[in-house]
Amino acid sequence: MTPTPPVTSDFRGLAFQNLLGGPMGQYLAIATKRDGVGNYRLHRLRPEVYEDAEAWLAAWRLLAEVSRSPGVLVVRAYQTWIDLCRIVETDPFGAHSRPYLSQDLCGSAVDYPVRFRMFLDNTTVEARGSQAADFKAATSAEYDSNVTYRFSYKLRDYAQHYRLPVDFVSVGSRVALFASRDRLLAGSFNWGARVRSDLFSSPERLDVTAIVHGAFESFVRLHNLILTWRSDEIKLALPILESFYQYCADREAEPFLVDLPNRPLTDADVHSNLDLGLSPIDPNIVAVVRDLLHLNDQA
Repeated sequence: MTPTPPVTSDFRGLAFQNLLGGPMGQYLAIATKRDGVGNYRLHRLRPEVYEDAEAWLAAWRLLAEVSRSPGVLVVRAYQTWIDLCRIVETDPFGAHSRPYLSQDLCGSAVDYPVRFRMFLDNTTVEARGSQAADFKAATSAEYDSNVTYRFSYKLRDYAQHYRLPVDFVSVGSRVALFASRDRLLAGSFNWGARVRSDLFSSPERLDVTAIVHGAFESFVRLHNLILTWRSDEIKLALPILESFYQYCADREAEPFLVDLPNRPLTDADVHSNLDLGLSPIDPNIVAVVRDLLHLNDQA
């Protein structure tokens, strides 16, 4: 590893001489504490100086994109639902002192299909060629074979216009949130022939909890398909980005991204981190992506 070069800049506003020389664009950087004072110094990791800088940056770009994908929002919505259910399961009597708990559970049950549909719509728009065909075939198979998938798909549209008619929460061996089938069918909402038939065939007390869990299993299958499109890249990038985090930890440094504007710099830029695109790098990116690779463990 190439030794750290002399420091010329301050974290409070990149010193001008550190910005001159070298092309504009994106760079990784590390911020280290100055001895005896409370501010920081920033080191840009230029590829011509740091032999691993380009690989680190490429790995960060890929994994940051994956960690911000709509699939992550689906996982978070599902985890929120699980966490709320556990609160009730572990302290069912104490839960009665929280008047908004049932509303929280209801809101979480609706939030999940909203995130799920966003994931489906986003992937449908962005997929190209054989990947688009594969994803369309996979979603069609889920729709044809899983009533929970079909209901969740339509529930997002329903939730945009109506309040989910939840009758009560049952607390026994597990938390179960029930909705009224008859009230779902009573309005003017267009469920579509297939889902309307599903509802007519369902018990009057519709188990929303089972629907959320079943739809998540469908999501995991679809998301696993998407990950296969880039799995080799992702698996190669993970240890590379981990090595960058370790590099930072060894130096007690914080990782940053510097995105220099494609224009001549001015004196004002020295004092403007916003103009220079200075932003911290999320240290949890690797953990988020690894969790996505092991969604089967959560389903």
